[in-house]
Amino acid sequence: MTGVLLAAQGAAFYLLQDSLRFSIITHSGIVVVVGILMAREIVLVGSTQRTLTYAWCGIWLMHAALYFRRLVLYSFDPVYANAVTFEQGETVEALNYLEGIVFIYAFTMICIMFLLRSLQDELKTQAMHDPLTNLFNRRAFEEAALRQLAANRRRGEHAVLMLLDLDRFKSVNDSHGHAVGDAVLTRFAHVLLDRVREQDLACRFGGEEFLLMISNTNLAEAEQLAERIRVTWQQQSFAAGQQQITSTVSIGCTPVPPDSNLSLHELVERADRALYQAKQEGRNCCSSWPLGTTAAQA
Repeated sequence: MTGVLLAAQGAAFYLLQDSLRFSIITHSGIVVVVGILMAREIVLVGSTQRTLTYAWCGIWLMHAALYFRRLVLYSFDPVYANAVTFEQGETVEALNYLEGIVFIYAFTMICIMFLLRSLQDELKTQAMHDPLTNLFNRRAFEEAALRQLAANRRRGEHAVLMLLDLDRFKSVNDSHGHAVGDAVLTRFAHVLLDRVREQDLACRFGGEEFLLMISNTNLAEAEQLAERIRVTWQQQSFAAGQQQITSTVSIGCTPVPPDSNLSLHELVERADRALYQAKQEGRNCCSSWPLGTTAAQA
């Protein structure tokens, strides 16, 4: 679209070079159309930077408005309709010239600010997420989980913390290499994200261990979710050279009632004990705190 408009503008100046008035009218009309289209595209993109988005739209619309004024004057005002030199339209041309300088500076500054915001967002994402799985890293999860627990207490909502560990994962790395191990971890992260809601928190806790904070749910519902994750995961297969390998997961759950005074560290310890019990019971199963309440053996 931009290329077409530029070509049209160049053709108009060439064909109308002997008519200052019609050259200015054509050029102004193209600028008005481009300004409106640009403002529309900026709104449709839907950037999270609302202030910058509104400022950018305002700059384009102001640019279009001044050129629309120029188009109207040269179309209908006798003073400008009969102009044959820029000096005869000095009042309008001087204002548009000054606005053009301001537009270029403002446009450049907005672009730089958008770029800086994008870089800041990217750095923030890198600081908060595990680079392999794109889940929360441990620090980001702790911060988000503490906020979520505080919100649960205010609303009187139950939650469940899950600790998940891929069974015998070290043997996957030792036997098939770290590339296959990374593929397994990445696939497991996708399984988790496919099974949890947007408001739930998922984290790569370390190595082959993962944490889930499931809000607004009870232990029975969380155990059903854990079982779905376990069954889905054991049905996955991975190419390792000429072989197809599979993996299983053990899961420990602990309920978090809204009136709980336990710290996040203490809740993780409880989930870890439940996970240890699942390992003791043969792996590829789910266990919950208080210990012994659930053992969904494969």
